[in-house]
Amino acid sequence: MKSMNLQSRLLYSILLVCGMILPSGLWSDDAAVLAKLPPKGDGNYYFVSANDPAADDANDGSSSRPFKTVQRGADMLQPGDTLWIREGEYREFVKLKKSGESFDKMLNVRGYPGEKAIIKGSELLTGWSRTKSEPDRPIWEVSWPPRSQAAMAGWSPDPKAPYEKLCNASTGKYPSMIACDDDPLLPMFTTPAIEAMKPPKTYCQYFVGHGRGQKAMKPGTCYYDEARNKVLVWLKGDGDPNKHRMEAAVRGAWYSKGKYIRVEDLFFQYAELERPVTGGVVFVMTGPGDKGGQDGDGNIARNLDISLGAFAGAVFRGGQRVTTLVENCRIHHNGQSMGNFHGCGLPDTDSWLIVRGCELTDNNLFHWSSRWDAGGKHLGTRVLIENCTIARNRISPGVWFDIHQRDCIVNRCYLRETEKYGLYYEIGETGAFINNVVEAAPHCAGIITNGSSRCLIANNFVITPNRGIVIGAMGNAEGQGGRMNCYNRAYNNIIICKADLPAMSIIPDGPAAKDNVSDNNIYWRELPAGQTGATPWSAMQFGDGGRSLSLDGWRKERGMDLLSRVVDPLVTYNGAAVTYLPNSPALSGGKRLTLSELEKLFAVRTMPKIKDKLEAWTSIQEYQPPGRAFLEKLAELLAVPADKTMPVGPIPEKENKTP
Repeated sequence: MKSMNLQSRLLYSILLVCGMILPSGLWSDDAAVLAKLPPKGDGNYYFVSANDPAADDANDGSSSRPFKTVQRGADMLQPGDTLWIREGEYREFVKLKKSGESFDKMLNVRGYPGEKAIIKGSELLTGWSRTKSEPDRPIWEVSWPPRSQAAMAGWSPDPKAPYEKLCNASTGKYPSMIACDDDPLLPMFTTPAIEAMKPPKTYCQYFVGHGRGQKAMKPGTCYYDEARNKVLVWLKGDGDPNKHRMEAAVRGAWYSKGKYIRVEDLFFQYAELERPVTGGVVFVMTGPGDKGGQDGDGNIARNLDISLGAFAGAVFRGGQRVTTLVENCRIHHNGQSMGNFHGCGLPDTDSWLIVRGCELTDNNLFHWSSRWDAGGKHLGTRVLIENCTIARNRISPGVWFDIHQRDCIVNRCYLRETEKYGLYYEIGETGAFINNVVEAAPHCAGIITNGSSRCLIANNFVITPNRGIVIGAMGNAEGQGGRMNCYNRAYNNIIICKADLPAMSIIPDGPAAKDNVSDNNIYWRELPAGQTGATPWSAMQFGDGGRSLSLDGWRKERGMDLLSRVVDPLVTYNGAAVTYLPNSPALSGGKRLTLSELEKLFAVRTMPKIKDKLEAWTSIQEYQPPGRAFLEKLAELLAVPADKTMPVGPIPEKENKTP
């Protein structure tokens, strides 16, 4: 066991008495440390402390003899144990590949109360010098990769490998995330493999929206000069990087593959782009198994701050039989997306992947193409996203479900400042967007289902400068007009339009569409300055496969919105808080969506036949019955007491409490 010698201990004692060192670690009072923690129960408590001079991985992990690294503490955990991480920076890629046994015997990794612990997949870049080829621009450079042993850790089995083996397209070890004081610099380069996927290739997965090369550099950017093995930066404000904290992502931060794992009250930062177009996720929590892990029964991620992944922020896989919870987490400022929530609930269970009270903001900083998954795609079965704020995710949808998902719900979320669709349910079935506030993007619909059937859009408040709600195709190069869109419903929504575009657009019945319905909605188009009152009926527009109809035409030709109204909704909203003013017509007239009504809506019914490969690829084909857990949860979230009037727009939360 390593420990301080007598001379070091005496010097440490003098500094402690003089107030130059705060008491911790070796000199801490075990009773005082444990007093801040919950009762231990049957499991063991372990401690890790980066700032304690006595910390050592050869210690026993007690509060007075803590471990030095999080990985050492994680390796010690058994069901029921807790690893407490004390304040400090931990530059390591923590991997936890075992499971707890139940909610009473979880593997617990938690930040110590009142202290900030950060696990980082980055190393510092120091020793910057002015670039000689740029006398007129404040561009600085440093060698890449750093030659220090610490920076090499996790990069290669051989830390002495030459640059060309560490920095090439096959390994993907390009400097994919460079940040100044945790503010990412925009890359003016990509790997050759990404460059090869530029248009006109289909589904090109590449950075878009900014220039290439050293000549394109501007304040707040970086460039990798591969020929010279140098990273170049031009800081905002023309600053000197030697006077700032410059970091480069060289690995991920957290990867757990197990069940009944709890991670709480921690910060996770940085992940490099592991491969040309995928990988590089800061925080991954899945279940055990090969190929990235399978279902993660009973996992809990709570009060986490996840940021600065060159690719994505976080990936979670839900449980098959036991609910997985992601709560009060902040996933932000990642190069590509917030990440992925993949539900795995089995039909005969009430298991969910619940994402609750999270902030999913400021992602896709590197402007990845939105034709890939710039906003993060959420897949699988039984995902519930509720009470979340989703904002400022560049050129990407707010929430995007894609490819064979079912029984998924987005409830009471606030979406704003998106640059694509607010809520998007694509190639799925039995999904529901309810009680949300959506401020739509200038060139996209607020809420859209496409290639999806048996979906419900209800009780939403949509403010849009473009289209409000779209059921069916808007049309693009993928031939979305051929996608299957059947038995979808839009009820009880308030749509405020700010443009002469359809407030409601539904693909006409045809070979790929059948029985889509809109009703009990309130429509209001913002009037020019100085005018007051409701918009005349004829001034509202409704979409019909490329045509625009007045409400009267919409009713006569399509039989839609017979009980809907065009009125001044008399509502105010401050962010996601919607308030109905006195005498507002929005207070009544909604369609009551009971469990029996939902059973009819989501029941399996006759679908048109798939005719060609394109349609088969872009449409859900399973047509499976909804799970009981999905129907009961949806009925609970939409419930209004029988003696209360059914509202249009988001149901007041005081009447709809959920556990």
